Amino acid sequence: MNKSSLRSPELLVLYILIVLSLLASFVGFKRRFSVESRNKRVETVVDYLDAVNLSMASHEPLDYVLQHLKSAGITSLALTEDTVDSLRTNAELTIIRETPYETTFSCSPDEPQLINRLQDALTHKTAINFTTSGNNVTVEAPYTEINQLGLGLDPTQVSTTIRDGLYICPRISNFPGADRDSILWTLQTTKDQCGTKATTVIFTGLDVLGNRNDIRGTADALAATGLKYGSVEFGKQIGDDVLCRLAAADTVRVHSIASNEMPTMEIPTAIGRFGLAARERSIRVCYIRLFIGGAAGEPNILKTNLQFIHSVRQTLTDGGLAIGPAHAYNTNPLPGRLLLIVMSLGVAAGGVLLVRQFTGLTGTPLWGLLAVSVAVAAFLASRHSTPVGRELLALIAAMCFPTLGLLYFRLPETMSRPLSPIVSLNAAIKQYVRMSASTFAGILLVVGLLADRLFMIKVYEFAGIRLAVFTPILLTALYYALNFDSLPVEAGWRVRWNTIVAQWNKLMVSPVLVGQVIIGIVGLAIIGVILLRSGNDPGIGVSSTELGFRALLNKLLSVRPRTKEFLFGHPLLIIGLALAYSGRRKPFGLFLLAGAIGQGSLLNTFCHIHTPLMISLLRAIIGLVLGGLIGSAAYLVIQKFVGRDDGYKSAPA
Repeated sequence: MNKSSLRSPELLVLYILIVLSLLASFVGFKRRFSVESRNKRVETVVDYLDAVNLSMASHEPLDYVLQHLKSAGITSLALTEDTVDSLRTNAELTIIRETPYETTFSCSPDEPQLINRLQDALTHKTAINFTTSGNNVTVEAPYTEINQLGLGLDPTQVSTTIRDGLYICPRISNFPGADRDSILWTLQTTKDQCGTKATTVIFTGLDVLGNRNDIRGTADALAATGLKYGSVEFGKQIGDDVLCRLAAADTVRVHSIASNEMPTMEIPTAIGRFGLAARERSIRVCYIRLFIGGAAGEPNILKTNLQFIHSVRQTLTDGGLAIGPAHAYNTNPLPGRLLLIVMSLGVAAGGVLLVRQFTGLTGTPLWGLLAVSVAVAAFLASRHSTPVGRELLALIAAMCFPTLGLLYFRLPETMSRPLSPIVSLNAAIKQYVRMSASTFAGILLVVGLLADRLFMIKVYEFAGIRLAVFTPILLTALYYALNFDSLPVEAGWRVRWNTIVAQWNKLMVSPVLVGQVIIGIVGLAIIGVILLRSGNDPGIGVSSTELGFRALLNKLLSVRPRTKEFLFGHPLLIIGLALAYSGRRKPFGLFLLAGAIGQGSLLNTFCHIHTPLMISLLRAIIGLVLGGLIGSAAYLVIQKFVGRDDGYKSAPA
């Protein structure tokens, strides 16, 4: 903010609104940071069947294997509930008579609880009639109608798990006709069976418990029993989004590597996946599949898996996380309606400033635009219980503030001589910091507006990520293509229209050079790749070479910065600014476009709300510092080989 700005009542009001909105946004920033800082515990889970298979493959008793898995870093075992069909397969239930209308089972006398489990499930989960005679149960339904009926967890598996000091991650399936009462009975029975050792429920099958019938009943039952709901990343079940929304205070995110991936998975890759998932995507349950086939060159299968588990645990703790039963974001950091409205005022002011930068709007029209913008923004923010309005405001902030930082820059019009390399670099770094500060104003508004638990557990995703990345590039290119950078900001629309016409006429008579075509194609390709690689679900994947480079950066730095920032956008912006100050102005527009890519990516980092704020902040700062250092070093090298080009007007004698 300069002195001439302060003398303008219009700009003074706009700047005051922005400052007030940033103060309000900081409250949302602080609340979210506080909630995230209290959620550092990660639950490490192994499937009970995997542990049994490891016991058989290593020729060691199951208790011995479980105790060593616990020592290596496993907190819980996932126990899948029995079904009528699974118990029949294990010969614990035998069909002694079957007709199209009824099925008679004989329960194994070696499992005295089994007949009670079958009767309880039939009573509480179905409306099917049945009769009991000794160890036999006759059900008035064909076998195919009841074969997938869940009968709860295996009591032997539960007692073994508790005996060996591990927690239990129940795996329960949905069932036809599930209603509020039967859902509560199912989860309460599971809780009673496991006691204090029950932690996170991960539903089996294609859908969550209560899907289609009563998902709200499932959310209420989770709250009543104190169980957590495990929402599986990359493997969404039908009804997951609804249940996450209704049970947000009891939801934790789960990451697992699919069993069909494990035979070809490298152990270091698996370790890295769990570490990144927990640290950078707020995963709080790592569902770890074991390498039952062992590892190449290591004949001891138990040792291989214990080392694998220990490495996962070490990666998690090195990342500042603790090992233990998962807990959810039980506090929602969403600011109140008044704070959101104050934030919206800054978004409106930023939008008006951007319009003014392109149009030179002033006086009554500017006041009118500001009044309308403030009213619309306040209305959108006032509907704080729904995310659409806040997302739209966050998108406007994400588009406006990085662009303003880039467009506010003005090279000196007169100078007696170009600046020396060191002085030019110093001036460039100051401008780089100012541009980044404007971007951080947009970041603070985005974080404040979207400080919401539902974004943090990825029920909602910021839909405007690609637009937020692309807009600063497009607007910066348009501004310089129209030659508006040569005009005073206060220049009226008539002057600007004449400039547009002059630029158009100049373009129409300018020859098209092959070099310009090539540069244009390359530029479009770069922008296209950036857009495809942006967003919560990138359109294109990452090459193995880049994955290796990322892994190296993760080892060398506490948090990996974004490549397009510290190796592309930020360094080129520094170089372009420094070259312009030292006398070479002609290529400045291209360098500024590269800088727009870097600034857009910088803000984009904070649009992934499920990534903890501290990680995003470290990534941004490391990228800015590294990019600045690389750009500074590159500029000094360039100055050794490139002479000065006096692009300045000579100062009057």
